[in-house]
Amino acid sequence: MIKHTIILSAIALMLSGCNSGQKNEQTPEQETTEQSNTAEATDATPTGNPQIEKEGPDIVKGLFSKYVLGSEDVTDENLKQYCTDKMIKYLYDSYEYDGEGIAIWMLRGTAVGLELCGPKITSIESLGGDKFRVNYVNGSEGTEAHHCDVAAVVVDGKVLIDKIVD
Repeated sequence: MIKHTIILSAIALMLSGCNSGQKNEQTPEQETTEQSNTAEATDATPTGNPQIEKEGPDIVKGLFSKYVLGSEDVTDENLKQYCTDKMIKYLYDSYEYDGEGIAIWMLRGTAVGLELCGPKITSIESLGGDKFRVNYVNGSEGTEAHHCDVAAVVVDGKVLIDKIVD
């Protein structure tokens, strides 16, 4: 399903932008056909940036497996591989203890405030457009199901997590 969405999105993108720098010399029949094809592709499933749809799951998986649910050191340098400056600022601003710190737990979604005990990502799903849901289990037996929804953007050609989505 996602493959079809990506293909349809790419076709719609090509159709809408391939002649943007040239004079339009199409017949009315061609214009009508292209408009209906584009409408069909857009109506099928809401899509966003093809780069986000392609690279987003890997970025989300890296951030969550290493830092949110993992035990690697959370530093500015490490987070800049996965998050925008806006998201990093949010994590700093959300730190509620004495001194300065990064509130990486804000990305735990439905498990914010809970102690992690052997968390494991079960899936990363596209919610359409630029949004993704990370599903994971917590608990020594993996019985507590949780999730977090995030949105991604492209900054300087790189896909990064920009915000937590409600």
